[in-house]
Amino acid sequence: MNIIITNNQKKYSLDLRRAKSLAKRTLNVLRLPENSSLSINFVGGSDMKYLNKKYFSREGATDVIALGYQETKRGRAYRDLCGRYLGDIIICPDAAICNAKAYSKSFEYEISLYIVHGILHLLGYQDTGIINRKKMQKKQKEVLAKTWKR
Repeated sequence: MNIIITNNQKKYSLDLRRAKSLAKRTLNVLRLPENSSLSINFVGGSDMKYLNKKYFSREGATDVIALGYQETKRGRAYRDLCGRYLGDIIICPDAAICNAKAYSKSFEYEISLYIVHGILHLLGYQDTGIINRKKMQKKQKEVLAKTWKR
């Protein structure tokens, strides 16, 4: 599995090795082929605000953006992902700090949650609408239970 990690923000110290390891464990838990690949990019709040506006026409920053490269059918990613690039996950550590405080979680947990959340989006999971959100949250919990290490 090829996972490219870049850190384009300087405000917070990040354990990039840990992030890459969690992403690999997540892909394994989800039974994706060994030659699956993706990128994870950490950006600051102003960059995330710009990207959220550019790709989703939404104002303000967000915690995670996933830009998938897989063709989907009825909202579910095809399972024939062999040798294909899944897409890019963009994470905002500024949001992780705020959400960690708001939900009484650690910064590291929030970053891990965003990685799993982003990967699920790349695979076709959606969090719009109550039913989709519940399905995605259930899958996130399952994956985090198997991958999250304190």
